[in-house]
Amino acid sequence: MDCTDTDNKQFCSYMGVRGYPTLKFFPNGMTSDDKPVDYTKGYRNLANLVHFVNENSTKKEEEEEEEEAEEDDDDSGDESDDDDKKEDL
Repeated sequence: MDCTDTDNKQFCSYMGVRGYPTLKFFPNGMTSDDKPVDYTKGYRNLANLVHFVNENSTKKEEEEEEEEAEEDDDDSGDESDDDDKKEDL
């Protein structure tokens, strides 16, 4: 996106673009509450960029897997509570 274009300045400001070039990564599955990941480490070459994308893609997938596991744990706890209630009757 060209942040020097007047049509884009408001959005670029909202996204925190302060200098050029600025690289931001928007992992798949982001919600409107999520912020993009800034590329701030390493030299700007293909190998480092690929590593950065892979590293940040994996983190997002791991977070989603952890959330799903927590939801499964919560669901399994509910079932055992229901079984306990049935035994009390």
